[in-house]
Amino acid sequence: SGTVTAVERGDYRGLFVDGQNVSGTDPVLLADSKMLAHVPLLLAEEPDVALTVGYGTGTTSGSMLLYDVEVHAVEIEEKIIEAAPLFSKVNYASYADPDLDVVLDDARNYIATTDQKFSVIVTDVTNLKYKRNPYLYTREYFEIMRGALGPDGVAAAWLPVGGLSFEDLRILIATFDSVFPHTTAWYFTQFPTHFIILVGTPEPTRVNLAELRERMTRVERDLRSLSVDNVYELASMLLLGESDIDALVDGAPIHTDNRPILEYSDMDLYNVTDVAPNLGRLIEFQQEALLGYYVGSEDQLAELSEYFALYTGYYLDYVQSYEKQRGK
Repeated sequence: SGTVTAVERGDYRGLFVDGQNVSGTDPVLLADSKMLAHVPLLLAEEPDVALTVGYGTGTTSGSMLLYDVEVHAVEIEEKIIEAAPLFSKVNYASYADPDLDVVLDDARNYIATTDQKFSVIVTDVTNLKYKRNPYLYTREYFEIMRGALGPDGVAAAWLPVGGLSFEDLRILIATFDSVFPHTTAWYFTQFPTHFIILVGTPEPTRVNLAELRERMTRVERDLRSLSVDNVYELASMLLLGESDIDALVDGAPIHTDNRPILEYSDMDLYNVTDVAPNLGRLIEFQQEALLGYYVGSEDQLAELSEYFALYTGYYLDYVQSYEKQRGK
């Protein structure tokens, strides 16, 4: 279904499908792959089975396996799996782990027909304009995801912040939120990255900081490889709360199978990587008191508040620096 190429340039190894760099070993792409595993699994209550849509370099699957859960990876292109040993340093040889079930299938078909119920399902596909990737971001697809989750299941979706208009980003978030009304948005805090992670939970998100710290200990080494050194750095990745999301998507159209509007919009932005404009617009909707999503001691909440202020300041500096360079 595609031409798969593994490229090495210096210390970097990248995986390309039809010229699209879908995954690799640079810090941004590693954060992309690893945090898509860590955020939903750290929020899930006693997860036991997880599914990732798209195997890529196997890095997401490798990080998922650190939680001692059974992992299913559905991948449509067999050559992707053949390339996995070339990325063993970052995927922890997930391809050879007996707890990983690699399923060669169309993702929608597999999720719709399997009898397995999952604790976590994550959708991790590349650029929305590549072939039919928007097919994995329609309302109907998210409904299929919801149907395959267990009662306490958590859904997560990788979304690009650059390479699409803000209106298209709103449509993506609105479509996910229409199926998972308890939606929050998370953004990696350690350096400017090109993605956010939407998380849909069965009930409003409420995180106990002490319990989160305890869960992080089992994956501490993997998180440290991304410079995530404590619970506050992870907790402060919450960018938008439920009410923020509701305000953001108010009035936005929904991307559906019968009206796949994202397949035909804003092609002039295809492969544009500028993140700052859309990140700045997202921050404008950050109106909730995000500390309300956490439970902890007075000292813990005070320290988390400082981290929120610190990273929000970094985001704003990044956006303002971009605007100055553009002469705005």
